[in-house]
Amino acid sequence: MLFTSILFWFQSGAVSLTGVSLQGFQANIRTHVYEDLSVARTIELIMEGDNRESIRYKRDFFKKSGYEIVEKSSEHWVITKVYPTSNGRTEVFQDDLSKIFVERRGDQFLFQEEFFNRFIINEIDRSDLKNDRPAAKVLMADTRFEFKTVLPGRIDSINLGAFEERTATWIFDIEQLFQKDSYVMRAHSETARGEWQIWPLLLISFLLFVMAYLFRLKNKIRGV
Repeated sequence: MLFTSILFWFQSGAVSLTGVSLQGFQANIRTHVYEDLSVARTIELIMEGDNRESIRYKRDFFKKSGYEIVEKSSEHWVITKVYPTSNGRTEVFQDDLSKIFVERRGDQFLFQEEFFNRFIINEIDRSDLKNDRPAAKVLMADTRFEFKTVLPGRIDSINLGAFEERTATWIFDIEQLFQKDSYVMRAHSETARGEWQIWPLLLISFLLFVMAYLFRLKNKIRGV
């Protein structure tokens, strides 16, 4: 279906065969939030072809935003960044890819990330198809962003996507990225420390039960 769509654009004259500098790609973004509110991020970037202009744009974009890039091949990169904490209560981290807000209140953690579409739009505006968004969308049809964020404790709510245990997942495709300038991902978690507070209560209940049993047994012996 993708090939048919692209062929249609070529045949209709909407796309020039010369100098087209767009390609689809997949970004798997893994974010780990620690209890001190420091954040570590790893992006696995998988591209569909060895397109020099597209590769140059992505390399410049991530380096400008402070990421370290390891190019396993021309089509497979691993990109990393660490956001250090300053106070351990509320932190805001921002670059051209997104804005991250993390907050801690006791054993509760709030994570919010606003993901900007400018990473896509800026590349299109630099290409030969800057005045033909429909054609650009066709060429980038396989583009997909998958965000997986790990929070301290267990996640109990998110605003979009899905979650399991400590990990929240959000996925955005090219259609969504053309609809809005940004998407907000939000998740709330709580550490399991509160669960340990139940053990003293259980121990006290057990001791009271044993004492009651021994008291009844003592009275029973006396009555014999």
